[in-house]
Amino acid sequence: MFSSSSRPGYAGNGEMMDWFYDVCDEMADWMAHSREAVYDVDLDAPQPTLDTTGNFTTVCGDTWYAMPDKDNAVFIHDVGRPQSVKLLRTGAAIERVYRVGSLRIAVPKSMRTKLPDMIKMSFKE
Repeated sequence: MFSSSSRPGYAGNGEMMDWFYDVCDEMADWMAHSREAVYDVDLDAPQPTLDTTGNFTTVCGDTWYAMPDKDNAVFIHDVGRPQSVKLLRTGAAIERVYRVGSLRIAVPKSMRTKLPDMIKMSFKE
């Protein structure tokens, strides 16, 4: 039998621990600004592979969404030049470098938070 303090995830009275609600609030805040990157998207987008990208990526039409890696960067090969690149959380434009089918984006330190971000790349003509 577990004591109420050793049960992971819930209190002895059946309620969840306070930290659980904090995590749910963080997730709700993240979904408020980044939902479009995970709902109604093409799940056959380029997934992390050595020859295409190291970033988790989703696609919706001419718009790509990518999660920056541990170095806060997105690097994608075999892609066209994007019309715009934005931090999905704020809508702020992000600088990018495009060379011969390769795209590199680095999230500036001033734009980073402790939660994962999504980069929105629009390839519309």
